[in-house]
Amino acid sequence: MRKLIAAIVVCMMLMHACRHDTLIPGGTPPPGITPPPAGASVICFETNVLPIFVSNCAKPGCHNSVTRAKNLRFDNYTEIMKSIRANEPNNSNAWKVMNETRADKIMPPPPAAPLTKAQKDSVYKWIVQGALNTTNCNVVRHPIEHPTHILTHMTLPVQLHSNSNTFVRPTNPDTKPR
Repeated sequence: MRKLIAAIVVCMMLMHACRHDTLIPGGTPPPGITPPPAGASVICFETNVLPIFVSNCAKPGCHNSVTRAKNLRFDNYTEIMKSIRANEPNNSNAWKVMNETRADKIMPPPPAAPLTKAQKDSVYKWIVQGALNTTNCNVVRHPIEHPTHILTHMTLPVQLHSNSNTFVRPTNPDTKPR
């Protein structure tokens, strides 16, 4: 029972320690793209955006480090940013191409599957938020040392020691010390 109460207390502390950054305003979404709501979570470049570019654009024969079609690479942040204007999706070449409707201009070109609405939404929101090079978005941070980071994983049981800012394993009152 004590372990359960300790786990609930820790969970409540962790939820209270989380903070979500707000969006940087900019751009009007094209038809069919869902704009990010005020106060939405930050889109992580490394986790949410880079995989879209790598799996759809930076393929052999297209925009990878070897082929560099039209002298464009979409396999890392620096190269992707050459086609992105932070906060301005409607002035970002990569965004414009992703939404092209002319058959000879569609990217990725057929027979590749087109980008999904969810993929386009993620890229759009990331650009609107400032096209930041956010990495290590799923790294667990100690809530006392890093209270503004989102915690995604937790090992229980632990409890916050009342006289210090450290986590300790709770002792089991039913066991005797060795």
